[in-house]
Amino acid sequence: MGIAVGGRMEDALLRGPLLEVLTRRAANGPHRVAVLARDRQWTFAELARLANVVAERVPSEPTSQRTVIAVEATTRSLLAVGVVAAASAGAAAAPLAMDLPPDQRLALLARLRPVALVRGDDLIADARTPAGTAVASDLDQPAIILSTSGSTAAPKLVPNTHRNLLASAQFAARGQGLGPTDRCLALGSMAHVLGLRTVTDALWCGAAVVIPDELTVEAIAWHLSEHRPTCVVAPPPLLHVLASAVEHLDTQMRDAVIAGLRFVRSGAAALRPAFAERLRTTLRTPVLHGYGMTEVAKIACASLDGDDPEGSVGRPLGVELRIDEGEIVVRGDVVAPGYFDGEHESASAFEDGWFRTGDLGRVDDDGYLYLLGRRDDTVSRGGVAVSLVALEEALEAHPIVSSALAAPVEHPSLGFDVVLAYTTSSSSDDLPPSAIRDFLMTRLPASHVPTRIVEVDSLPLAASGKPSRRALTELIDTGGLEIHHHSSDEPTSAATPDDDVMLRLAALWGELLVLDGPFDFNDDFFALGADSLHLVELCTLVATTFGIDVVPGELIATPSLGEMAALLRDGAGRTERPIVVSLRAGRTDRVPLYIVPGGGGTLAGLHHFASNFGPDRPVVGFEAPYGALESGHRRSIGELARVYVDELLADVGDRRYALTGVSLGSVVAHEMTRLLEEAGRPPELVVFLDCAPHGANVRLNLRRPRRVIPKLRRMWYGPRPVPTGQALAYIQRGLEISDEAMTSHHVGVIATPVLLLTSKGVRHITRSALLGWGPFLIGPVRSIRFSGQHLELIRHRASKTAGAVERRLRELDATYL
Repeated sequence: MGIAVGGRMEDALLRGPLLEVLTRRAANGPHRVAVLARDRQWTFAELARLANVVAERVPSEPTSQRTVIAVEATTRSLLAVGVVAAASAGAAAAPLAMDLPPDQRLALLARLRPVALVRGDDLIADARTPAGTAVASDLDQPAIILSTSGSTAAPKLVPNTHRNLLASAQFAARGQGLGPTDRCLALGSMAHVLGLRTVTDALWCGAAVVIPDELTVEAIAWHLSEHRPTCVVAPPPLLHVLASAVEHLDTQMRDAVIAGLRFVRSGAAALRPAFAERLRTTLRTPVLHGYGMTEVAKIACASLDGDDPEGSVGRPLGVELRIDEGEIVVRGDVVAPGYFDGEHESASAFEDGWFRTGDLGRVDDDGYLYLLGRRDDTVSRGGVAVSLVALEEALEAHPIVSSALAAPVEHPSLGFDVVLAYTTSSSSDDLPPSAIRDFLMTRLPASHVPTRIVEVDSLPLAASGKPSRRALTELIDTGGLEIHHHSSDEPTSAATPDDDVMLRLAALWGELLVLDGPFDFNDDFFALGADSLHLVELCTLVATTFGIDVVPGELIATPSLGEMAALLRDGAGRTERPIVVSLRAGRTDRVPLYIVPGGGGTLAGLHHFASNFGPDRPVVGFEAPYGALESGHRRSIGELARVYVDELLADVGDRRYALTGVSLGSVVAHEMTRLLEEAGRPPELVVFLDCAPHGANVRLNLRRPRRVIPKLRRMWYGPRPVPTGQALAYIQRGLEISDEAMTSHHVGVIATPVLLLTSKGVRHITRSALLGWGPFLIGPVRSIRFSGQHLELIRHRASKTAGAVERRLRELDATYL
């Protein structure tokens, strides 16, 4: 079966090594143009002749698998032509990026050990040399040696065989119908896979390829109007330039250029959905996300008809693909044979023809592939797993953000923090970092929003032209981009000598977190490494320093230095502590969630859990009434439940709501639900998080706090320093009181729907799927089991447990109003 290209069968021409393809194309049309630049062009016949020129300059017959010719040039088009000529001459062509620093150039040449160095500029005068006897290559001989981008690690060298190039071209012919009637505008780097595969795909399929020597708006606009490409292939940053170049044209020319475009394809980095949609609107043509990498040039690509499900990158085409523990693994003719000079790396990445991509993904029932990030695209930030890709995608949904890049940086207490750099679509746009933070807070959990945010003129790029996390980190490490641990954009927002409250509060932060200032208005207490024990200790220090009695929930709701200082100013002279604390306002058309805390009746340990609900979810928490933990004072479950019910009804009004009990707070939430049912105002849903109905069933050694507290510290903090003063005494008293209240409580029966979240540890102790709640629940019950131990459900696994509750709440949202 042949392959339909440009309306006719191309089976005879889509075969054989590159020299054979050029020769056949030249025989069919000696004057057919293959490569177009601004100042000159090359026909297929001229490219075939140049292969002979290169072959004559090689000191010995280039037939060895290790015969490498390095290629360099002063322009993009000459570099591409030089690589094609060297690959057609029978050697492995290794392009040297034009902007490669001298030390990196020497290091690369030392790794390649080329037999010759060809300069593309020197080939111009030899373009009409008569055809000779360039050495023919077999399909499994390396044709090109490419460097990986090195965006997160040192670059690897990847040999691409003629078989790889042929399979890639067949992919382009079959997937996008690339053929002799096409002119393809190539905007990728000619030293890396996206740019060079665009060139070899086009030549193999008989299309002409347009290569701008300058990647400016004006230069690309000139090529658009002069050469009228039918397709464009580019990395996302240059698609932004393409969009500007189209807008640069006058109306008549713009319409003509757009009318001639069949598709635009992205590669080298993820194409954000929001930008892709804007580009489709501007160009009125399909915008395809192509998925591949240096080791596997093409794995999948969205289809031209636009019927692919939202979020997918299309069906795999020309490869076998499987998902191995979440990782995408592929094999086929497009897969490189291994790494050029890394046997150990090859052994770990290539096995029995399969290549482990390092990308995470899934395939739906219809065979569509969805990318879920990379194994190395998640950063543990103080124990919170932050997805750098999700962070970038959230920011690029902003209407005037052009691009975003997140990268990890070392942090003295968090281990790693995240820096977020961004560009705007116009220099006249006013989008300070504080506005970026506010925008992200509406779309991401608060614990995932970075405090280190900076606007840049352009994102740092790898040599391949894709945004590079490694380059951003190196830029910061070398002082090329100064980023402090704050996101301030106004000098007056910092703690200044005339702001006494903020200065005194900043001093407490530094003492607790063992960090040197200065701290800024927008610094986040938790993003700097604080956790529950720090939070309780800060409440104690605030009472001593400012004479204001605050509860942990209030500080969770006001995590920045400026917000916390404002809370202290507003609370001056206050005589009562709040019982109900709004942790997040959310949207009025969402079901509000009320959280009942566990041991001690404080929200202090629930920062991670509360911050992992949807950004538009209203979240409210309860703090035990003042005096609940004082020595000699004991409040029963029934008393506490009645206090909370009164506060809840006064706060929620006539709205529907949901209730969650965390750990020992589940018993309080159960009793509240019973009282609310009697009052005719039951919750839509009550969630019990990992607690049995009687404390005696799950002892957890609460009566021996001297053993419990060190265990909690090790589990939550590991080797990191934590406060050991009032915070531990507070937690200890809370555990003692909660234990006594639990064992003396008599549990009733409720009919409200229940979602029961259980840990492996507690479920094992109770030996019951419902932890013993079965006799007390007569309504619908849904149970979800999580791996790990009890405290992990509100700490390390908080995103999973909160996510399970959030999914159930979304079901209620649909009928909320």
